[in-house]
Amino acid sequence: MDSKQGLRPPKGQVVQSVVRAARVAQALIVAPEGARLRDLSEKLGLRKTTVLRLLNTLISLGVARKDGKTGRYRWHPVRLMWLGMPLRDAVPVKEVVDAVLEELVAQTGETAAFALPSLDGRCVLMASAVVSDDPLLTDPREMPDLPMHTMAAGKIFLAALPSQEAEAWMASGLPAITEHTITSRDSLMADLARVASQGYAVSKEECVLGMNSLAVPLGNQSAGVEAALALVGPASRMSEEKMLGLVPHLQAAAQRLSEALASVNLSGAMGAGGPPPQTDNGAQDDPPSRPPFRVL
Repeated sequence: MDSKQGLRPPKGQVVQSVVRAARVAQALIVAPEGARLRDLSEKLGLRKTTVLRLLNTLISLGVARKDGKTGRYRWHPVRLMWLGMPLRDAVPVKEVVDAVLEELVAQTGETAAFALPSLDGRCVLMASAVVSDDPLLTDPREMPDLPMHTMAAGKIFLAALPSQEAEAWMASGLPAITEHTITSRDSLMADLARVASQGYAVSKEECVLGMNSLAVPLGNQSAGVEAALALVGPASRMSEEKMLGLVPHLQAAAQRLSEALASVNLSGAMGAGGPPPQTDNGAQDDPPSRPPFRVL
């Protein structure tokens, strides 16, 4: 059997829209300065309306951004870091994030993590973490993707949702990961209200027995909550009183990280917004439907 034939699926089993989306994504990844709609259309040999729909889909998934000033489309640099792509745009972002995490570990003695929501908005992804010297039951970098409602970082994302979107998120159920997981809709809504009011979230053995976590949001009023910074430690050491005392350290670190990421001068830095996506004739189009979270 031809080895190439064995690697290729039958032609009828290939979804062309996915192929086109992958080509658009690849074109963005190799263009760190960004690409205009017209240039992408010419490069890929696709109609501008087709490319625009694909770009809006990538934006809705949080993996691409449109620069509001230049009109260029770019792949999301922090998503590159999360995907582990060895591209030069991902390197400075990871260095900036890890530097702040290392400072947090030195200040607090606890493991620090940088969290993003999954593309479908259901789980928390630990994009990067620095583990403390003290023993930890579970390394955040090795944790499975856990539901939002079980983790402090996930509660940060959920608390930022409008109430209707939060209700829709809960409609699929609140599975119990441990005996301490919040599984009641009313209890979770009350917890999220506290998170929104106080500006930080805690999880007490709700995702891993014997492990507590504390998280604060990263973002601003124009961009919303885009990521979370968290501290993780054994419940025997990370008491509720201690976590309360660590909140100012975590909030200060989040502010430093926001400023440092902006100084990297990459697409998608903190607060980089922009107008709604436009049609190819320049008219503003309705923003595409998207998961409820936007990331850095």
